[in-house]
Order: sequence, then structure tokens, then C-alpha cells
Amino acid sequence: MSIAIIYGDLVAAETLTMDGGTPQSGFPLTNVQDGRLFTQCRGPAADYDWSFQIDFGASDATLSAVALLGLNLSDDGTVRILFDDDAAFTSPIFDTGNMALNTTWAIPGAWEAREGRPFIYLTNDPRSDSSEAAAASWTERYFRAQLVNTTNPPADGHLRAAVLWVGPVFIPTYGASVIAHIDEITDGRVVRTVTVEMTLTQQEEGELRNLHRGLAKMGRVVLQPRTFQAASEIGEAMLCTITDFRSSSSGIRDPLERLRSVSMKFVEAPY
Repeated sequence: MSIAIIYGDLVAAETLTMDGGTPQSGFPLTNVQDGRLFTQCRGPAADYDWSFQIDFGASDATLSAVALLGLNLSDDGTVRILFDDDAAFTSPIFDTGNMALNTTWAIPGAWEAREGRPFIYLTNDPRSDSSEAAAASWTERYFRAQLVNTTNPPADGHLRAAVLWVGPVFIPTYGASVIAHIDEITDGRVVRTVTVEMTLTQQEEGELRNLHRGLAKMGRVVLQPRTFQAASEIGEAMLCTITDFRSSSSGIRDPLERLRSVSMKFVEAPY
């Protein structure tokens, strides 16, 4: 297996709009920008087809990965990601099409995201159990994430999402292993801690070390254990911080690379 670490959230500092309606009172768009799973944005009543939209301005933005956490879409609900230089998205440069959430998959010892379903999309569409060093990216001005659940809408009459995250992604070349995860009660709630081991090239180790050091500025990351069965995965994801980074020489010999063994500890972020 491998992991995807989505970091450097581009959404938090932008102005988010809702295309197709107005959020329910008390559940504003800013709730998906605060990095908390228990603050939700809810769409208008009985409207099961609307979109999050962002104008990144003249500087554009680079799309490598999208995470939507805390969704209440049913199995026949869909998510569609678009990226374009035209706010109307008439002929979008990047368009995933409607991706159904009825695909299920699991890995031994994995976990399910709390408070709703996660949706992760990587633009390079890796589809093998071997690893991919880096995701491809698209740089455009306008972003849209469309949620549709008209066939089997939620019982409370509102589509909702807790976190919208757009940013770059780190995927180790040689894969990774989740070696331990534990749940502990902290302040009356369950907090998950996950330890991941991976074998990295020296360049990757430097990139990941810089990511760890920069978390004071970038805040949290989205961690997803993944088997690369599809570009979009709905099985597991965790909004978290990195609390430990340890590196040592790897026992694996490679004539072209001096490989490093890295252990990282991820702690679930406060709700």
C-alpha cells in the first residue's frame, strides 16, 4: 500500500461561493474552510445539486489533490471536480465528470473517516499498487466541486460537507505501511494516532522534512492510506497534524539511490 499526504491548503485564505443556492442559516461556507470536522456547511433545503466555487484570481492556483470530508452523500451521490480559466466552466480544461461514491474498498487495519464520508481525488489517477512519486497538476484560475444526490437525498433535506481542501500532495515512491494506530479518549472524545513507516529517496526525505517543519505555517494535513485502486477513493482519510519525524539509513540497497527509512506519527486534529 501507500499513503497520500495532502498539505498546504489553498482554500482557507480564499473567498468561497456556492453556485446553485445559499447555505442554510447557521451553516456558512466558511465552515468548510476552518479545518474542523464538526463545523459543517449545509446547502439549501431540498436542493441536492450545488457546487463550491473559488476564484483564485490572476495568480491562478495549482490543483494536485482535492479532499472533501464529512460528506453525507449516499452511495448513488456524485462529486464532480472542475478547473478552468473561465468562470462559466463552459468547456472546462479539467473535468472529472460525475464520480459515483458507490465504490467501496478496504485495507487491513485501516480506519473510516468520522462524521461522514471522505472523498479524495488526485489528478494523476494512479491505478497500480506500485507507487507514484508525485501527482500531476493543473494550474488555472477557477475551481468547482459539484455535489449531486438527487436520487436518494439525505433525510434531513440538506447536503453537507465539513472540510474542503485543495492543495499539493506527497506520495512516497516506494510506498508506505501503517504500522500502528490507536484510539485514546482526550477531553471526552476519541483521538486517533497513526504511525506510518516509509522508505524514501534522499530528495523525498528532504521534502517531507521541510513539510513537517512548515506545519507551523501550513497547519494540518489530510492523510489517506491508499491502494491506488482508483483516482477517487472514499474509504479512509484523516485530518491531522504531524507530531513526530524520525529518519535513519534504510536496509534496502539501491545502486542509484541512498534510501532512508522514515517513521512519522499523525495525530487526529481537534474537531
